[in-house]
Amino acid sequence: MKDTNQINVMDADHIRFLDASSNWIEIQKSGTNLTLNTDVLARDVSSLTFTYLDEDGNVTAAKQDVRVIKIKLVIDSMGQTIRLESAARIRNP
Repeated sequence: MKDTNQINVMDADHIRFLDASSNWIEIQKSGTNLTLNTDVLARDVSSLTFTYLDEDGNVTAAKQDVRVIKIKLVIDSMGQTIRLESAARIRNP
């Protein structure tokens, strides 16, 4: 994403934005699936959380203040729990 003006949906479990090539990217938990647009990326997802942080690392709900998006994904499958965490920095805030 070029900047925070490209964010269309900014929820705790759903994000939609325009990428650098002006394509819509939508990531969300749908039932127990993690989806990217209409493609299923993972099954047995128990939680997906996006946290939006400002330049000081504080949680913000103001789109124009977002500098980092943290992602937490938890998958429970076949008796095992997989936890993944990552973060993405906005290119040109």
